[in-house]
Amino acid sequence: IGDFTVIINLLIGYSQPLWMLLLVLGHCCVSGRCQCPWNVPANDDGRRWVDKRAREIRNMKPEERAALQVTMGLVPFAVTLWSDAIQVCTDIAVDMWGAVTYARLGHYYFAGASLLIFTRSLWQQLREGGLRSLIHAAHDSQRLGIKTDTYLSIVEGERTVEAPLNLLLIAYTGYYINHSITSSMYCPISLALSLKSVVTAVYERSHLGC
Repeated sequence: IGDFTVIINLLIGYSQPLWMLLLVLGHCCVSGRCQCPWNVPANDDGRRWVDKRAREIRNMKPEERAALQVTMGLVPFAVTLWSDAIQVCTDIAVDMWGAVTYARLGHYYFAGASLLIFTRSLWQQLREGGLRSLIHAAHDSQRLGIKTDTYLSIVEGERTVEAPLNLLLIAYTGYYINHSITSSMYCPISLALSLKSVVTAVYERSHLGC
């Protein structure tokens, strides 16, 4: 397992230019500062269809709305809903883990950067109402069969702020933290969580336009 994680960390370190290019492209798409090549602007007919579909969804029963949001035809809406909520909490814990890992290895500049990301993420969650607000928003979303504005605000804030920053940090520092099993485990876990969040945010903002 140790050798495998070291190989993963080396691959991450050597692929830094590609990570940077993808992150810049993702940031442009999320922030709306450029027109992504796959994001074709909707025409009038498309907008009218969206408005019509939105009215139909509002008139549906909660279980009918939830049935429309089955991921890949397999994962129920409630499972996706709560997995995203759990990932928000996990991301905060992983940020703290990263700061401790960097400090134990003597990379204090990296530890400071990770601590700043952790502080920013924790402050945002507290501003939104904390863990209790996230749980209540998830319960409300499950009851209504659709994600509420509060739920989306909490989850999307984590995806569009914390995840890109952490992905940049781990892409740069992954090469330097393969000195132990614990630190080698941190890199793939943090990378996977951040990458999932960034890819989801880019897809929803650029392709779905939400």
